[in-house]
Amino acid sequence: MNKQILMMIIVATLAITFIGLWAIDISVSALLCGARLYNGFYFANPAVVYHIALYLIIFLQMINIGLWILILVENKKISS
Repeated sequence: MNKQILMMIIVATLAITFIGLWAIDISVSALLCGARLYNGFYFANPAVVYHIALYLIIFLQMINIGLWILILVENKKISS
């Protein structure tokens, strides 16, 4: 696979991870205050947003680790 495409995918997963972290921050703040989310979220329940963002981050990091392993394996093949 082309390394430029892999790097673009890695950067995109990192950006989406930061969005997920922001969603967790917002939802935990809303949970602590007893508030609801009305800032463009599809779900107003902060517990739902928290869990969706948490699962999203876990999924993206598994993809990210897999991509880095792929890059390392390809580099090892090239150097051998």
